[in-house]
Amino acid sequence: MFRSFALLPSISPTSVSPTSVTICQGDSTTLNASSSTSGGTYSWSNGATTSSINVSPSSTTTYSVTYSVPGCPPAQDSVVVN
Repeated sequence: MFRSFALLPSISPTSVSPTSVTICQGDSTTLNASSSTSGGTYSWSNGATTSSINVSPSSTTTYSVTYSVPGCPPAQDSVVVN
């Protein structure tokens, strides 16, 4: 019995910098997502679709980003802002 499997191409991992952030209440910081695979789209947990976002949470918040390239499984990463 033969079984066929489809191998999906993979994209390089998405990384967010900085990896953790502590800011004072009322301050803001910029989070940057990057991948060495081009041609994809970014989707942040706050609804943004750019590679960088400026955030100023009033409490500890985890921001997640998904990077999607057509035909590949998505790559994800997250960062906690205190």
